[in-house]
Amino acid sequence: MRPLAGLVLAAALLAGPAAAQQPSAARQDLLEADLALAEAILVDGPRAAYGAALAADGLLFDAAGPSQPGPAAAGQRFASFPPDARMQRSPEAAGVSDDGTIGTSWGGYALSEGPRLLVQGRYLTSW
Repeated sequence: MRPLAGLVLAAALLAGPAAAQQPSAARQDLLEADLALAEAILVDGPRAAYGAALAADGLLFDAAGPSQPGPAAAGQRFASFPPDARMQRSPEAAGVSDDGTIGTSWGGYALSEGPRLLVQGRYLTSW
């Protein structure tokens, strides 16, 4: 279970430019996308959720070793995920560049197995 402790959740996902939106609307849209990903992780599990959300060149960063791009690589990160493990992602806020071409969202995460908390930390997602 030790490799899970090194898990850093920072996914580089692609989304369309938000340049046509006001900054606050773009931030809200991004936060809603992160909340939807958090819900998908709870309902479908991280393997399916990241597999569906990650772009072909997207990256789920792993501080413990090399990170490969794409949904299949992200899925492999969770291939040996314990069946009763639960990942909870808690989005807090989002920001968008002035030109709307890049955004970030951030929050906390916790990984538990049954009633036992395995690891908790912070994540940053670039969209």
